[in-house]
Amino acid sequence: MEQDREIELSSKREGVRGTISILDVGCGDGASLLDTGACGCKFAVGADIVFESVLEAKRKLPWAHFVVARGDALPFKDKCFDNLICRVAIVLMPIVPALDEMRRVCRPGAAVTLNVHDLRFALFDLRRRLRSPTLKSVVGRLWVIVNGIVFIVTGRNVKMPFTMPDHGWETWQTRGSMRRALKKAGFGSVQVPFTVQAKRL
Repeated sequence: MEQDREIELSSKREGVRGTISILDVGCGDGASLLDTGACGCKFAVGADIVFESVLEAKRKLPWAHFVVARGDALPFKDKCFDNLICRVAIVLMPIVPALDEMRRVCRPGAAVTLNVHDLRFALFDLRRRLRSPTLKSVVGRLWVIVNGIVFIVTGRNVKMPFTMPDHGWETWQTRGSMRRALKKAGFGSVQVPFTVQAKRL
C-alpha cells in the first residue's frame, strides 16, 4: 500500500539472533525488537521519547530493557551495541546528530538498519490531510516536503518554527541523501538501489 511505502537501509538481512546486544532507537511499543528476532540477543534495549510507549514495550517484552531518551542524545556508553535498528523514527529526528549518536554507541562493524520515508509517502500523506484539512496539518505536511528538499541540498533537516522541543523535524529522504549522511557520520558498506547497507567503521 502506498501509505506503507518506506525505504529500508540495512547492513544485513539475516536477522540478529545470536547477537550479543541490540538497540532499537524509537522503539515505540517494542514491535520492532520482536520482528528482528531480538529475543535471541543476550542484551536488547529500546529507547523512545514517549513514556507511555516505553511502558507498553516493557509490558510486552519483559526480558528487554527500555529507557526514555531522544535519538540524538542516547544515554549509553561509547561502542556498546553490536546491532542498531531505527524503524521510521529517524525521519522525526534531527538526522545528523542522531546518526552521530548511533555511530557513537555502536561497536566497530555493528550493523545498522534504518527505515525512512520517500517523497511518495510525503505526498500521499499531504493528499490524505487535504481530505479533511486543518491549517495546522496542511502546513505541517508542506513543511515535511520542503524539509526533504532542504535535507537533499544541505545534508541536514531543519526544525519547523513554533513547534514543541522534540517535534517539527520530520522530513523525507532519498537513498542518495541518506547514503551521503551515513557516510559522513562514519558508516560504510553502502549499496543501492533497493537497500542501503550501513556498517559502523
